[in-house]
Amino acid sequence: MDATVWGPSYWFFLHNVAFNYPTHPTTIQKKIHYRLVHNFHEFLPSKSIANIFVKMLEKYPVTPYLDTQKDFIKWMHFIHTKINIRLDKPTISLQEHYDQFHEAYEPKPTRFKRFLKERYKIIYGIIILVLIQYAIYSVYQ
Repeated sequence: MDATVWGPSYWFFLHNVAFNYPTHPTTIQKKIHYRLVHNFHEFLPSKSIANIFVKMLEKYPVTPYLDTQKDFIKWMHFIHTKINIRLDKPTISLQEHYDQFHEAYEPKPTRFKRFLKERYKIIYGIIILVLIQYAIYSVYQ
């Protein structure tokens, strides 16, 4: 199976788990998340990528990062970055990761308003150019 198809969904799931991890988890919550991370390779369609994930867990264990949500998010981003580097894929900073995650959950009307606001000058300029072209075209007709 093509990792470019299933990979983003798997990572989105893992990052959702990290972002929704309790701020101060209980011992039981830590165990549940530990098991999820350590068994996750069993669900990966690619055995080679699953093996990479297992090696990453051996080299960079999750246990020390299960004390807080912030630590777990950092660890998940770190592992994702390490795997992307190994697969020769682009990486992003932790801040970009936070921004992208929150943007994915931004309500669509808000996202559209932000899109228009960011491109207001460009859209306004295009409208002016179209009106000028129309005026010039009308004069010479």
